[in-house]
Amino acid sequence: MSNTLVVGLFAGCMIGFILSMLAGAFGVGTIQAVPPWLQGVFSGFATFVSIYAVYLVSETLRATGDTLSATQDMAKQQAETNIAQTRAWLHVHDFGYEANEETFHEGEYEVYDRIWVSLRNFGNTPALNVSVNKAIKFYSGGADDAANSKHDPFLKLPSEPVRFSAVPPEKNTKTIYFAFPSSEWPRQYEEAVFELEVTYLVMPSRGEIFEKFRFKFCFYEDQAWLELQ
Repeated sequence: MSNTLVVGLFAGCMIGFILSMLAGAFGVGTIQAVPPWLQGVFSGFATFVSIYAVYLVSETLRATGDTLSATQDMAKQQAETNIAQTRAWLHVHDFGYEANEETFHEGEYEVYDRIWVSLRNFGNTPALNVSVNKAIKFYSGGADDAANSKHDPFLKLPSEPVRFSAVPPEKNTKTIYFAFPSSEWPRQYEEAVFELEVTYLVMPSRGEIFEKFRFKFCFYEDQAWLELQ
C-alpha cells in the first residue's frame, strides 16, 4: 500500500508539472491566455488526482489500523494463554460418602452421614484466599431437573464455609468434611445433590475464580455412594 501511495503521488506531480508547462505557468510556449475549457479540464484532472491521493492515504491508514488491531488481539490472546498456563486450577482430587455411621456425641450415640472431599491445585501458581461453601440439596422433581437446577430444592442442608489462605501448586487441601444426623434426611425425595462452591484468587492478575462441583447421591440396596457430575 505504501508503494502504491508513493507511485500515485509521483505520477500526480509529474502530470501536474507537464500540465503546468502546457498552460504556460513556466513561461514556455506562445500561449498568452489559457482557454476556459482547458482550465476546466486542468481543474477537473487536478481534482481527480487529489481525490485519488486522499483515497490512497485513507487506504493506508485503514490498513495500518487493521494491522494495529490484529497486533493488539494477538497480544491479548498471548496474555490470556500465559495466564492460563501459569494460574492456579483447583479441582476435586478425592471424595467419599459414609452413611449411617454411629458417632458418640454429647454423651450418647447418634447416627450420622458423612461426606469428605479434598481439592488439588493442578496449576503452576498458588490459589489464594480459597473459600469452600458446601450444602446438600433435595429435589422433588426428576433427575434432569436436579442436574440442571431448573427449580429450587425443597430442602437444603448447609454448613459453615471452609477457608484456606493458600493452596500451593501440585498440593491438596486438607480434607473437607460434611457431617449431619441421618434423621435429617427427608422421607420422600427424587434427587439428592451435594454441592461445593469454590472461590479463589489466581496470580498474577489476582482475579477471582468461581467453580461449582456437583455430586449425585446414588443408592442401591444397602450401598450408598457419590458420583461427580
